[in-house]
Amino acid sequence: SSELLSQDPYELRVDIRFKGAEQFAEYSSFRLESETNKYRLKLGSYTGNAQDALSHHKDLFFSTFDRDNDKAPASNCAISHHGGWWYNACYNANLNGQWGVKAPKGPVWLWAKGKEGVSFSEMKIRRVRSPVSA
Repeated sequence: SSELLSQDPYELRVDIRFKGAEQFAEYSSFRLESETNKYRLKLGSYTGNAQDALSHHKDLFFSTFDRDNDKAPASNCAISHHGGWWYNACYNANLNGQWGVKAPKGPVWLWAKGKEGVSFSEMKIRRVRSPVSA
């Protein structure tokens, strides 16, 4: 639940396949705020080889077709890009786009990398364990 993700420290790993190449992005911390705070995305520092597309969405609210929380003044990015996401105006990454369709409506990790989009993606979270003191 979102309450669980807003309480404990988690880290995030995103695995993608772009033009046949496996790539990843890891974030040292990952947290979603409560429904009251529109599931605001909180991220820590980035490492990886997939480029840092998600930090562009840090501190943004989650938008859906019926909850337009993005920063695009004249449109709802969740409608125009076929899926809920932490849209700015609209995105650098959107892994919830329509599969089998090229960007901008399909899933994309970094818009600048091309309109082909990604052919595979996974977002995985893991609780960060505190070091055991001796």
